[in-house]
Amino acid sequence: MKIDHINYRTIWCSEDGWSINIIDQDSLPGDFKVINLSSVQQVIGAIKTKIGKGRSVNMVMAMYGMALAMKKDSSDESIRSTAKALISNYSGIEYIKNIVSELSMMIASVPPDARQSLAYKKAKEMADLDVEINNKIGDNGLSLIINAHKNIRQNRSINLLTHGNAGWLTTVYWGTALSTIFKSHGFGIPINVWVTETIKGERECALTCWELEQQGISHEIIDDRA
Repeated sequence: MKIDHINYRTIWCSEDGWSINIIDQDSLPGDFKVINLSSVQQVIGAIKTKIGKGRSVNMVMAMYGMALAMKKDSSDESIRSTAKALISNYSGIEYIKNIVSELSMMIASVPPDARQSLAYKKAKEMADLDVEINNKIGDNGLSLIINAHKNIRQNRSINLLTHGNAGWLTTVYWGTALSTIFKSHGFGIPINVWVTETIKGERECALTCWELEQQGISHEIIDDRA
């Protein structure tokens, strides 16, 4: 997605090739900040302060946390202690436990001098897979929107309803439900989005509206608390 005309993923490996950049979601929608994480301790701190939100972002962040740990110490003990620390700070989130455990077993199966590169490779693959999946969601939805728009007179807007927490910020790129909306807007179809709000001033709704605003997409908030 573009912020001030620059394309961003929510999390990515920085230009130095090893530290990690992540969008500070805790500062949004007021301020747009990118945080650099250069150690597994900083990743754990980011987890605690909830800088990143969403299943995909958290999975990739945890995997890059393991990669950062392997850069410093690729021993068996480092794998065990890092996995334990990551899982405990994502307490109760089963998919994080699963992905960290799977990655730990994978990197433990190769020699210590190969563990760092493998961990980074797997983290990048997970990030790229998320982008690919969400891109396909958007493409499939776009075809439906194109067909629907053909049946609307005078090129009027397509009105779409979405709930918060389905946008770009909850994924590495594109978002889930909002992927279709972003692609339709990019295709030139006039779109208006109704964003539902369950709790007055809820953060998910505010972030969804911020995303839509950044892309220049018309939107309105609907109170669904009734």
